[in-house]
This record gives sequence, C-alpha cells and structure tokens, in this order.
Amino acid sequence: MLYEPIEIIAISYHRPQDFTLCIDSIIQNTHVPYNLTIIDNSCGSINKELNNYQAHNIKIIRNNENIGKGASFKKWYHLIMKNKRSPYIVSLDCDILVPPKWLYKLISAANKTKQFGAIAPVLQKNHKDTFQEQLKNKNLTMHGGYDGFKYKKQIQQGIYYNIKTAGSLFLISKKFFESINGYPGDCIFGHDDGYICSQALKLKKFIGFTTDVSCVHLNNNCTIGYNKWKVKNLNNFEIHKGFWDQSENHDSIGLL
Repeated sequence: MLYEPIEIIAISYHRPQDFTLCIDSIIQNTHVPYNLTIIDNSCGSINKELNNYQAHNIKIIRNNENIGKGASFKKWYHLIMKNKRSPYIVSLDCDILVPPKWLYKLISAANKTKQFGAIAPVLQKNHKDTFQEQLKNKNLTMHGGYDGFKYKKQIQQGIYYNIKTAGSLFLISKKFFESINGYPGDCIFGHDDGYICSQALKLKKFIGFTTDVSCVHLNNNCTIGYNKWKVKNLNNFEIHKGFWDQSENHDSIGLL
C-alpha cells in the first residue's frame, strides 16, 4: 500500500503529561513506516520530556516562542518534507491517544475515497465515548456536534464526508495541503482545521472522518498556564470564524 514512510508532524505546547502519553501511543501503535517530527512551542517547559525521546530517532524542532500550529508548519514544513515522497502527511496535536493500527486504517479509508483531501478519526472524550454513544447522545465530539449531523454523509461503510471535521489529528493529502499553502499562519489559537475544511470544500476535495479509528482527545492534562494563555489570546479565535459555514451546497460534491 505504501512504499515511503509517512511524515507525522506533531505540534506541542506545555502539557507534559499529555505529550508523554501521546508520543508513547504513537511509538507503540504505529505499524506502518513513518517519521515523527515534533515541533515544540513550549519554550523549554517540556525539555525533560522531549529529551526522553531522543533515543527513538524522533526529530525535535524547538521554536523560541509559541507561534501556533499554522505558523509552525509554515516555518518548518519544507525542511521537514525535503525529498519526502509519501502522498500523505499527518498533522497531529500532542493531546491525542492513538489506538493500534490507527495510521494503517486512516490510509485504507483515504484510499477508498475520491478526490482525497483529508480524513480524521472519531474523537473520544474517553475510552467509553464510542461513536455509537455519540450518535445515541446526539453529540459528535469535535466534528460539528449535533448541528453538524446535517453535514455528514456516509460515502463508504464507516467513512463520512463532513465539512465540520476536527483537525486534532488529520491524515492529509500532501498534494492538496501544498496546493493551498498549508495551514494559515496568522492564528495562534483557533480554526486552523476550519481553514483546511473550507479549502477542501472550495476545491471539491473529500474531507471527513472514519469510524474505523477512534482516538481519545485528552482533557485531563497538567498544562502549566495553558488555559490562562488561551483566554488571553481568544481574540485570535475570531480570525477564522465561519470557515465551516461558507456553503450549504456541500452535498452536491461528486464523492460517491
């Protein structure tokens, strides 16, 4: 299925406990060829944790200040991807727990879609928060909630087209990502993933999620000052407000 390792680009900021759990889960549960690059925005606060992974041949890049996910990708993407030939990349926030065979299953789902842009797993609040439970409770976690149900459309068994798709973990078409010049670089906290969704919609690319992969989105972290920092920077959240709501004609896209 794949002949080139996929580049996983993980963005970290503070959150030492979550960071450790996340990286351990990647090392233990990724069974296809991959390279892992961590772009750290924590300005030294998780150096101890980062140093624990140097023996795993993981590339670690440190920013001198927190510049956010989009700007981090813009600053380092071409260096990371130099001479890389895989058709996919993975964008990942370091507060996700991945299950066994997660990457293989995401790739399999991507290969079943037409005009592929990006695909995400089902995101869970905890291990008991299954996709079936989310349907039952009318709360599709971080994929648009109940309001987002009007956007989802099953195109293959367990594969849903949905413009309200969360970007905490994305398998992204490298060609598509580069065609839109990656994430926006002007939003430290906000809808980086909303921008990807909007561009996929504009270019009639598939974007959505697969129920074959369920990842826990950690919320029991030991972040130092993160919530205060978020509140302080909430104005930036408005920069990309509305990206998920630009069109009501998404169901007409020829993806079946």
